[in-house]
Amino acid sequence: ENINPVYFNKDKIKFYCNKYKDIIIGLKIRLCRKSLFDMGIKPLEKAIEIADELNLPMSVHIKDLDILDKCASLLRKDDVWVHMYQLEGDTILNEDGKIKDEVLKARERGVKFDVASGRSGFSFDMIKKAFKCDFMPDLIGTDLVTYNVYERPLFSLVYAMSIYLNLGFSMEKLAKLCIKNPAKAMHMSGEIDTLKPDTTADICILKVKEKETVFEDRHGGKLAGNRLIVPQMTIKSGKVMYRSIEF
Repeated sequence: ENINPVYFNKDKIKFYCNKYKDIIIGLKIRLCRKSLFDMGIKPLEKAIEIADELNLPMSVHIKDLDILDKCASLLRKDDVWVHMYQLEGDTILNEDGKIKDEVLKARERGVKFDVASGRSGFSFDMIKKAFKCDFMPDLIGTDLVTYNVYERPLFSLVYAMSIYLNLGFSMEKLAKLCIKNPAKAMHMSGEIDTLKPDTTADICILKVKEKETVFEDRHGGKLAGNRLIVPQMTIKSGKVMYRSIEF
């Protein structure tokens, strides 16, 4: 996609963000070697300038870059770092295997970090090294797209959750990362992240099943696990949308 700031239509972006302010909750830019060419940090600078004017957060795809430190230094409170555990190009780790200073500073400013695993957006080697540095995610996104939605290595949110369950996360922790934190980011706390009366009945009933499973990434990494999170029923606005044949 073309992310050259010359072609940003700021007036149209602002028009639609204001017109649909109850729906549009942020801006997104995809930074990688193939989209940046020789533009360096300019596309992100311009995107953040527009986001500042609209008082909106940015979601920033950061993958296969050699300007990661510069990107990290620009991100603001509530901006989302997408693909935190990716392995291509520059990563969140320095040569000593520690989290880079600019990445740590970004977190201190309130930048949120999303695993956004996708097809090749995560590496078990990276995850394990980051965990040793106590660098955990704020969000567990899938980065799924329709044309490969059922393909491995990752094909659903509960599959992504199962990975982190087998890495030691509790179901309570996963609920925070997949329910509470996203609701807060969307300014919908107390609306879609609760079972209180008079709130939207968006409910997913899950079961943790004992099952030997080997999770894989696109870089040759594997994780042996013994638990899977299995959906039993999905309710949207009070209506049953999915039900397991066993439930």
